Parts: sequence; structure tokens; C-alpha cells
Amino acid sequence: MVNLVHRGSPELQKAAELVKGNAIGRVMHVEASCLQSWLTSDYWGDWKETNAFLWRLSEEHGSNGVVNDLGSSLLDFVSYVAGDFKELRISTRSFNKGVRGNKLQGYNLDSPDSAVISADFKDGAMGAIHMTRWASGEKNSLRLRVYGDEGGLTLDIEESGAKLQVCSGEDRNKAKWRQMKVAKVPSTWQLFIDAVNKDEWNS
Repeated sequence: MVNLVHRGSPELQKAAELVKGNAIGRVMHVEASCLQSWLTSDYWGDWKETNAFLWRLSEEHGSNGVVNDLGSSLLDFVSYVAGDFKELRISTRSFNKGVRGNKLQGYNLDSPDSAVISADFKDGAMGAIHMTRWASGEKNSLRLRVYGDEGGLTLDIEESGAKLQVCSGEDRNKAKWRQMKVAKVPSTWQLFIDAVNKDEWNS
């Protein structure tokens, strides 16, 4: 099973339900990001001394960069709510890490650590998606903004939890956001176990 871990978020499920139910009208513009700070802080440990980070930093060590590491989950996070992509245009960059020769343990630190994606959606919306490991103050933050012609929603998933807000109806005229109360949903793991028990992969 491919575990697209954010699918198990009740807030993500609710956001997708709202968009599909036309709660914000036709989707026009989308913004999303995945922000990490481990290249500027030691919150997750010192990347210069922790081998676990090296595979994310060097193509020789097997890394294809931030898009391959974070992008698959982030793009699923976006399209699950906002709709399918038509076209993606990706710009990436590998910054000098400030160590001698930009190398660690003999490996070139050449994998992209920041990316910006310009997206066109099949339904006509456009979007900007970005990810980086240089976002000081961010532990591991996912953010999504979906704006339609009749409202908008914001979804933030942080280490501390998730928050879904909606601005629609008369609230649009006051730029007022209301936080949604969201019921629990089965976890990804529970859905997988249920599918195995029901032998659903053969159906």
C-alpha cells in the first residue's frame, strides 16, 4: 500500500468534501506549501552530523531532492482537495550549504532543497506550490489555500494539529473566517486493514 499519510486527516477529508460540494463555488486560485527548517536549525538534529539526512542532500547518495522527498505527498494533498492537475512547471534549486567544498562525507550536497511549482488544474484554476528546507521557524508545516468564486478555505497541518477555516456566503463581505468542527474519520491504517479483511483488492 502507498501511504499518502495526509489522506487520514479529518480536516483534509472535510476540505475535499466542501470543494466537491460547491461550498466555495468554482475553484479559481490555489496556494500550497510544505515548509521545513532542518537546514537552518537543529530541531530534528544536526544535519551535518546525522547520517539520516545525507540521503536527502546528495544525488550520489540516492536523493532526487525536495520534490521527490516532499512533493508526492504535497501534490496529493493539493489535488485531493482542489482537483486534478493539467500541467505542472517546476523550478528547483540547490543552495550552497556552507560546509567546505559543499560536501559531506565525500558526497556533493547537490540535491535541490527548494522548489516552486506553477500549476494549471483541469477545471481551469491556477496555483502556486512551494516547498523548502530553509523555512526557519517551521518544524514541518503543510498549508493549503483554495479560493473559489463564492468563497475560500484554508487548511493548516502542523505538528500540533490541524485547522480548517472557511470564508463563504455573507462572511466574504466581512473577510471573516470560521473554523470548522470536523468529525473523526478512520485512519489510513484502519482503512487498509478493513480492505484486507474484506479482500477488496480483488474486487
